[in-house]
Amino acid sequence: MEQMKASIAAEHNGPARLAAALTAAETAGAGGLKSVEERRVYAEAVKQVVMLWQAQTDEKTRNSPLVIQDGSRTYRLTVAQPKELRFDELIPAMPVKDRKFGRVVLREGVGAPFVASWKFTPERKKQEPFMSGFGYASPLTATLDFRAGGGDRRSVVLRLHDPRLDKTVALAGKTQPLAGDFSAVGEWLGTEAKRTGHGMSAFGALLGSAKNLDKLGLLALEPPSPDRIPVVLVHGLASNPYTWNDTINELAAYPEIRKNYQIFFFRYPTGVPVIYSAAKFRENLEALHKELERIGNYRAANHMVLIGHSMGGLVSKEQVQDSGDLLWKGLFGTTPDKLGLTKKEHDALSQFLDFDPNPHVDRVIFICSPHRGSSIADKPMARFAAKLIKMPGQILGGSFDVVSGQESDNAALKKRFSKGLPTSAQNLSPESPYVKMANQLPIKKGVHLHSIIGNKDGLPLTDPNCSDGFVPYISAHIDGVESEFIVRSNHSAQGKPEVVAEIRRILLLHVKSL
Repeated sequence: MEQMKASIAAEHNGPARLAAALTAAETAGAGGLKSVEERRVYAEAVKQVVMLWQAQTDEKTRNSPLVIQDGSRTYRLTVAQPKELRFDELIPAMPVKDRKFGRVVLREGVGAPFVASWKFTPERKKQEPFMSGFGYASPLTATLDFRAGGGDRRSVVLRLHDPRLDKTVALAGKTQPLAGDFSAVGEWLGTEAKRTGHGMSAFGALLGSAKNLDKLGLLALEPPSPDRIPVVLVHGLASNPYTWNDTINELAAYPEIRKNYQIFFFRYPTGVPVIYSAAKFRENLEALHKELERIGNYRAANHMVLIGHSMGGLVSKEQVQDSGDLLWKGLFGTTPDKLGLTKKEHDALSQFLDFDPNPHVDRVIFICSPHRGSSIADKPMARFAAKLIKMPGQILGGSFDVVSGQESDNAALKKRFSKGLPTSAQNLSPESPYVKMANQLPIKKGVHLHSIIGNKDGLPLTDPNCSDGFVPYISAHIDGVESEFIVRSNHSAQGKPEVVAEIRRILLLHVKSL
């Protein structure tokens, strides 16, 4: 109802209000926008112009000139925007005083910051497989450039900038620093998640994985970039992509990161076995590789970076490992050819047990990852919680009954799966077959590995109690990494400023190596 009232008001008063806002912006800019107050007044006027312009145009008329009369003065308004920009609505950046992030990443300058929202629709999702339920969203800064025409006529250009790419703007022939709000998108997404209830509950997706399988997938805030490198963030147990909010907000503070990298998220219900999540991750990464090649981003397509927190590190590690016959032998004690499996049975299992290292992943960063499991998984409360996890039968598609032995007379299958499939929580026990097998799988030669490990109490690394409170150092440490960074932190270390600085160091190293 309120939106309808605003729309009706805009229809009746829009042209006059738009003319007044244009006049205010021109007046504010006449002094050269040298002072903070001049820039504030100008930004507010620009914001009003954008909102009124949106109310009087639609997708079809957006790029047509708009003529606005203000008494004897006439404005001819045109729009200039990046060709790749897609939006249905420009949403003003939230006032800084209302922000929830610990730090708001801003760049001082001229212009009004917005969030460019291109909304989700089923039709768009078919063409944009990495689009989330929120659609796409990107930071944007709007400016108005006035030029005198004949008499009282004014030519004014509404310029829509990507502040990650544009650092300055020319206004009335003078170069000005361009304002940028790099926390605006994250704040807007967090607000939308609470308002709509959309997304995947962390604990709900752990205990009720069956209800959240449709949310599994690789997600992006924008369409795959034609020139930036994907950094794929993989969350851990009882978590979701929102666990990375502080990380991506802090990374946005670095211009070289904004310029060279695009953030993706791999979202998955965390109750399912690690090998299932890893298999689906492989499928999604292959889809991303094909899309990057289709748009001509060959550099990024073959040099992806994965960052996994906690169990997400195990899901990421499988992307650069070679299974060989080790998983078959670990589960069944022999190779698949000696199990007497039917083709249907073999195919049902091989999609999870047979894999090669991904040739397109160049670098993996592990954050507090339990490579050798965590003894917490064996605690009574953890075992009780593991029993509450509802394992969806459909995680193996139509092959679930086959591999569980319900549609098979194969003795090996019946014996192995007589108690059902293990949950992810059970996978994390130091005594679990998965942990033991995963540490035997060889890692691709030439891949760059890095560990970031929490040390909650600052104990010597040789102390058996050295831990982040969940994962002991002895489990998070693996040989053969290029760097191992120890941080005084609990298990949720991914958003710590010093951890973000270490991620930045590694990402800059990655760019230089290409």
